[in-house]
Amino acid sequence: MPTGDLATRADVSALAHEVAALRGDLLAVTNLVGRGGATASDGAELKRLRAENEQLRAKLADERAERAKVEASLSEASHDRREAGRALRDARRAAERAHVDPTADGIRFEIERTWGNRTAPGERARWPLREFTFGAAFIDSLAALDENQLSKAVRACVDAVTGRDREIPARELHRLRTGEGGDDSYVVRADGSKCWRSSIEQNTPGARRLHYWELPGGVIELSRVVHHDDTKP
Repeated sequence: MPTGDLATRADVSALAHEVAALRGDLLAVTNLVGRGGATASDGAELKRLRAENEQLRAKLADERAERAKVEASLSEASHDRREAGRALRDARRAAERAHVDPTADGIRFEIERTWGNRTAPGERARWPLREFTFGAAFIDSLAALDENQLSKAVRACVDAVTGRDREIPARELHRLRTGEGGDDSYVVRADGSKCWRSSIEQNTPGARRLHYWELPGGVIELSRVVHHDDTKP
């Protein structure tokens, strides 16, 4: 935890203790003033006690206001720290994207890097990065994507290659059919490869989809990134 946060939290704790002490003093003086009419013979003493009572009330109000300010400052500092962390992550992603080589080797490296960053060491045996290849039109299909779309597409590719897309509802994974009807046959190549369709984006016009082939031996061939209404393999 940052030193500034510790100091601020210490200030809040100290103020809390001081407020508690002031409350005790105020209660004692209040009780004493309440008894003053029956036990004090000196009117000046009673007047002094009442004045001290009012001073303690005013000090207690000031301490409460100061505590509220410190707590607000602590909350604001925590918010600023989260925003700074988010901005740093965005800047790192932008820098990484700016250096992506738009060739097959560059995209392969990006997929492998993303798999390494998104998959915890303890999960890699369950979600291994299986062998994958690129279809003839795959790299060209990425050319129209902006930085954010490319990042999403790469993550979808990682989920396809590892098979994790089968357990992610947002991917809406399903076999591609020869037509739009539910009874239309699935798209299968002459070599027995099955074509799958996975969601890259949701709730946006022309939301992108990933088409890929699953070869009989388990190799994944990434086919194309397409718009929602493009149903060609």
